[in-house]
Amino acid sequence: SQMSTKKAVVDEHFDQFVFGDPPLSLLEGVQKSKEQKSEMQGLEGMLSAPNESDQLIAIASAQKRVIAEAALLKQRHEAATYEVAKLHEHVESIKGAASRMTNLF
Repeated sequence: SQMSTKKAVVDEHFDQFVFGDPPLSLLEGVQKSKEQKSEMQGLEGMLSAPNESDQLIAIASAQKRVIAEAALLKQRHEAATYEVAKLHEHVESIKGAASRMTNLF
């Protein structure tokens, strides 16, 4: 049997620190932080917990505004494109008239 020369690839990621023997002050600070966070989440939930229906209505309303704005921008673009084409035609007609006038002299 042959030994493999391939190396195993291990990719691990941890978002935590492990303290083997943390000081008591650190433990107390972590506990207080958890309690404060829990209290704040409870208050925020009571004060501003939008329900799913309200969120869906807000999303649908925003989508309608975006669609309307896109349609308006498309109309403006088409109008501007038309005006540019008309101006281009006018410039060409002026060039033609100027060319005919210079041929007269």
